[in-house]
Amino acid sequence: MKLNALWTIEYATNHGDFGTGVAVLVDGNVYGGDTNYCYEGAYERQGGEIVARVKLFLHNGRSQPDGATDEAVSVLMRGRAMGEELELTGVLEHEPNTKLFIHMQRRSSVPAPQAAGAQSPAHGQAVDDVVAAAMGGDKESPYLIDEAADRLPLY
Repeated sequence: MKLNALWTIEYATNHGDFGTGVAVLVDGNVYGGDTNYCYEGAYERQGGEIVARVKLFLHNGRSQPDGATDEAVSVLMRGRAMGEELELTGVLEHEPNTKLFIHMQRRSSVPAPQAAGAQSPAHGQAVDDVVAAAMGGDKESPYLIDEAADRLPLY
């Protein structure tokens, strides 16, 4: 199985915490996040297992897990691929009594480096034209985002 992909994550701890997030795995690196943390780390294959160390960087102002003193919390994990899914278990490095159970589902491939960034999403179309098309043809206003906020309710 190719691990280079966009993955959705569901996780739970032995203390009753749980949540969801996303991660992109690319050539041994992990990038992602959820509503509380940004993720950055590395993984490797060891035989039939996947072993990873991922740092979680708090970004929303909530407090760190009990015992964490740094800005980042490291998670050590290992597991196996099963079809289009990964099942991992892990521990917080600073508190090995906190166990994590992680389920990841492969959602899409990651483009090859030469394909990524070759053209803008609009295939070379000017940004103003893309915004104008999204806004119904209005290229005149320098405040398109403010006007769009009035037209698009968030809730």
